[in-house]
Amino acid sequence: MRLKDIVLCFAISLFTEVKLNAQCSPPWTDHCKDAHILCSPSELHGYCCSHIKYSNPSGCDPLCPSGGKSINTSWWAFKSLGGSVMIHIEVNNCSINGMGIQMGLWADCSCNESVICRSECKSSGMVSITADLDPCKDYYFFVNGCNGDICDICILIEEEREDIFPPPSLNGPQNVCLGTNAQIYYLVSEYPCVDSYEWFLNGDNLFQDADSVGIHFVDVGDFVLCGTGFHYSNSRSICYQIGPVCKNILVSKQADVNHGETICFETAGNYKPRANCFWAQNGRLICRGEDSAACIVDTNIFFIVLSPAVPPEIYYLAAFPGEFYKDTLTGLTFRGCQFETEIHLPKSAGILQCDSSYVLNMFSPDYTANLRNYGFLGSYYLEARLIDRTQTCGNSGYSETIQFKWYRKADPQKKTLDTNEIIKVFGHDTFCVDIFIHIKFGNTSRDYAYTFCQKNTKGPKIIGPEIPPTDTMLGRLNSNILKQELENEMSFPSKNKNTINIIPNPNQSGNKFSVIASKSIGEMFIYDLNAKLVWSGNAHQEKSLDLFLDSNLAPGVYIMMANCNKKLIFERFVVQP
Repeated sequence: MRLKDIVLCFAISLFTEVKLNAQCSPPWTDHCKDAHILCSPSELHGYCCSHIKYSNPSGCDPLCPSGGKSINTSWWAFKSLGGSVMIHIEVNNCSINGMGIQMGLWADCSCNESVICRSECKSSGMVSITADLDPCKDYYFFVNGCNGDICDICILIEEEREDIFPPPSLNGPQNVCLGTNAQIYYLVSEYPCVDSYEWFLNGDNLFQDADSVGIHFVDVGDFVLCGTGFHYSNSRSICYQIGPVCKNILVSKQADVNHGETICFETAGNYKPRANCFWAQNGRLICRGEDSAACIVDTNIFFIVLSPAVPPEIYYLAAFPGEFYKDTLTGLTFRGCQFETEIHLPKSAGILQCDSSYVLNMFSPDYTANLRNYGFLGSYYLEARLIDRTQTCGNSGYSETIQFKWYRKADPQKKTLDTNEIIKVFGHDTFCVDIFIHIKFGNTSRDYAYTFCQKNTKGPKIIGPEIPPTDTMLGRLNSNILKQELENEMSFPSKNKNTINIIPNPNQSGNKFSVIASKSIGEMFIYDLNAKLVWSGNAHQEKSLDLFLDSNLAPGVYIMMANCNKKLIFERFVVQP
């Protein structure tokens, strides 16, 4: 809407009714640069006074671009709000030379930008200038007496500009998520010449002097933001004020989210949160992030701790005593005997890379053998006595299966002579035995093979006496061989007839016998028909004696074997029921 400030008083009587003073308000200044800048040209409206009465050549030289000379120049200044302005001066009572006044309008004090200037003198009546002014710009108005004339003047202002503007507004988000980036709020107004701004949040001055303000909200709640714009004169007096304009702002946060996080057992005690996480006072871990709208979202973390895995057991049999076991993940090697040795494997299990381990059980089987010659019942034998030198360091639960293969060393085909621990041999020769040992240890197994050879010195040329069978030796002799030998003796009892006589005592208790021999008796043995030794003793070279056994013999047929003067003799007897 276009409005005009109409001159309300434009009569000569104004000058006759108003007593003019040498100094009026607003006062002039002697120099352009010292002029007090009024808020608008209309503040000069109704100004009636005499201009300066002393010499003051402070105007431009020339006074106007068209000419004139500064003699006694008075200066005023104002800030334009834009639009067209008409400045009227009623001149009267010129008292020095009657030449009147000159006037003009400059946009600076350096005489570089003349807006409008009247160098011709006016001594009475009305003189006017008209100009289109830029908004928010300072202008400098002067009155000069022609050749030092002094006159009474009255200034009337007629402005044409937009004085009615749409109301200002405060633009910016009303609903804000906690923790988002700084929110920008703008004070929007069509009012010109706003020099300064003030912002208040909930009554607290934000000390921001701009048409916008950025606020980073750190708490939830209701907030009131107010912005005000000011237009000042050069003395910092307020020309006009825009606002305050206020806006209610609601700051809230997204609902918390619960989330389970699976972690390894070994990290549960020293868990290190990520950079966006922190421990709350209640001991819970909170991880703070943003959603797609840059709103803060707190995630409450609860932990699912994986139980430590039960380490599996690894069983390893070394091929030979110096062999080592090597873990392919860590590169560690283990030698000798290992019993429940736990091997740790950091960050090796599952997608979480948890620690794991396994238990190593390991040993190296170590065997040797001793081949011995035996003479028994007129026959000759080689016995492979296997000696186990294995160091197990506590390992148990392993089993072994042993096989024997006897052959003549000179036989390139290695034809099998026997597969027992003891072999019956004839003549002079060198015999070898391959001993195969299959060991099962936990969930693994391995085969080992050993070869031993021994010359047989028995046979037609017997060196030394026969070695009588002891309980230990008989336990190691093949039961079928011994049984066959005993059966042969029982088939021909006549060859031992009258050599040894066994008489059971009358009570038939089975544990008391009388023995009468033709020769001195040394060691004595009693076998059942399965060649099982049931009693042994020593007669200490007696020819007759009574035997008292520790326990009763069961009813049945038995064989008495006695060593009489380095010769074995046999006698069969019966224990009655």
